[in-house]
Amino acid sequence: MKKVFFILTFCLSCIGLYAQDAYYSDFNPDGDMAASVTGNTFYTRGIQYGGWLTPALGIRDADDTTTTILAAVFRVWAKSYLWDNAFIYVRLKDSLTIPLQPDSMDNKNIFDLDVGYIEAKFKDNAIKVGAGRKYFSVGTGLVLNSRGDGLEVSYNNAYLGARVFVNYSGLFQKDDNPYRISSADYSDGAKRLFSGCVLSTDVLSNQTFYIYGINQKDFAKEETLRYDSLYWGIGGRGVIFPNLNYYGEFIYEMGESYGDTIGKKNISAMAVDAGLSLRLDYKTEPVLLLQYSYGSGDGDRVDNKNSAGNDTHFIAFGTFNGGLGLNPVLGNLHVIRGGVSLQPFDWSQQNLIRRMTLVVKYSYYMKDSASSAINGGDADNNSRDVGQGIDAVLRWKIFSDVSVFATYGIFLPGSAYDNGESCKQFLLCGANLSF
Repeated sequence: MKKVFFILTFCLSCIGLYAQDAYYSDFNPDGDMAASVTGNTFYTRGIQYGGWLTPALGIRDADDTTTTILAAVFRVWAKSYLWDNAFIYVRLKDSLTIPLQPDSMDNKNIFDLDVGYIEAKFKDNAIKVGAGRKYFSVGTGLVLNSRGDGLEVSYNNAYLGARVFVNYSGLFQKDDNPYRISSADYSDGAKRLFSGCVLSTDVLSNQTFYIYGINQKDFAKEETLRYDSLYWGIGGRGVIFPNLNYYGEFIYEMGESYGDTIGKKNISAMAVDAGLSLRLDYKTEPVLLLQYSYGSGDGDRVDNKNSAGNDTHFIAFGTFNGGLGLNPVLGNLHVIRGGVSLQPFDWSQQNLIRRMTLVVKYSYYMKDSASSAINGGDADNNSRDVGQGIDAVLRWKIFSDVSVFATYGIFLPGSAYDNGESCKQFLLCGANLSF
């Protein structure tokens, strides 16, 4: 059952991220809030509203099992100004999933408050305060990049930016909770408290550098299932020279993990997430992409439990797109990805077909510790060769409010899997209709 919920979550996450290129560290999930009209008008001082519907078909073929799911996510939002430089924003979400295999599981419909918060600015916009259910994201989003119920305060001047936040995950519906990693999280809902501070500066032209600390406290009822972690991160993003962008982040993880028979263990893990994108000045607007991601492993870890010494297996609570076929969690893994993004009909005089984007990526996977598994139990042979994968993504913005997408990923197992292990495949296609 846990695997089924994982497949549903994966499909719905892909629906939400279909329009984003994971090689770019650009996490802006509330783009619909951007005001299109400036000045003191109804649109900047009155009530704004809208919504979008994303129907999709997802097929995953893995472990000699094919799972086919029809899914639809419907969101409606409204925004109203309360006073100068202050507004309230509310968005509701209804997610429907229909498995097409007989007797595999029941249909599932989740209706919930997606986001709902108040934001205000003070002191000539130098201070910003947001409170409620909102998105909390730090750095590349690997450690934290999702919704939570809490408070965020930021201050910015010409030299320094500072941000502090606290948010709690225990008020979500348990099947709509983005922070699940243990059996307790799936059965009772993930009850985790995040608090952190981020310092950043962009005094250098076209460069941003930052450091942060994030503490995660687990309030699961059973102590043996808790995972308490502390993350220290340093990173940057910007432009090296025209058309060449970069991002990079190093993370060190501390804290305590728990086991059924061994008690508490100290966490000492690390991760790296970095990438380059080079835009070429040719027809079809090609962009060359390169990404390297690493999460440390632990040779003694079995089923997410550490049996001896420090726990050196990296675990975080953000987002990581490492390939559709394998869909890896970044722990005990090196991931090297390269690819190209282009607009194949950019040369055309027809605007309708010019708005089509094709992305192809190749991924190579290698374990950090050969004797340990990945993804909580996959690739458990004593070998570092996990395998390789290919992703293809097609996005077509037909009109300003209508777009379609199709994504396909295949993973070819390496020697870390048993001989005869079949490839893993994932297909997702659908549309996005906004109003």
